[in-house]
Amino acid sequence: MSSSLYIPVILGTIRPGRLSERVARLIYTELTKLSNIQTELIDIRALDFDFKNEGPSARMPKFSRQMWQMHGLIIVAPEYNHSYPGSLKMIMDTNLAEYRDKAVGLVGVSDGPWGGARLVENLINYTQTLGLKPLRTALYFPQAEKIIDPEGQLVNPNYLPRINRFFQDLILLAQTLAPIQKHASKIEAL
Repeated sequence: MSSSLYIPVILGTIRPGRLSERVARLIYTELTKLSNIQTELIDIRALDFDFKNEGPSARMPKFSRQMWQMHGLIIVAPEYNHSYPGSLKMIMDTNLAEYRDKAVGLVGVSDGPWGGARLVENLINYTQTLGLKPLRTALYFPQAEKIIDPEGQLVNPNYLPRINRFFQDLILLAQTLAPIQKHASKIEAL
C-alpha cells in the first residue's frame, strides 16, 4: 500500500498530572517522523464529552469521524486498579461500527514495575469486543518517569527500537486489514 495511513494516538486518561501524557506525546512525535503516516494526538480530556451521558447517545461527531477515517489506532493509557480508566471506556463506547476490522496498538504506562500489563490484558479483550484488531504485542512503559523525562524526551534510548518495531507491526496490520475495511464499508452502505 503506497498511500498514507491515518493512525491517531489516543491519550486515554483525564486525570491531572498524567504520566501517560509524556508517553503519548513521545509516541505521537515519533509517529510523525514516518512519511507514510498521518496522525494526531487525541487527548480525551480535551474532547467535548458529557460524562453524565454515555454510550452511542453521547457521540461526538468529530471523534466519530476520526474513528471512521482511521486505518489504525494507538491507545496510550495508564493502569488504574488493574484495568483501564473508566473515562477511556466511556469515550470509546460512543462508537462501534467505526472500529470494525481496524488495527489497534496498545501502550501501557505505569509508575510500577509492570508497565500496565494488566491494563493491556484488559484492553485486548475490550478492543476485540469493539471490533478492533489488537496487535499481538504491546508497548510497556514500567516506571515511566525513568524512561521519559518531564519534557517528553527519552532518557532510555533503548526504547526507540521497540517503538519503531511497534509502529512497523501496526502499519503492517493496518495495511493487511485495509481491503477488509473497504469491503465492510460497501456492505454498510447497502
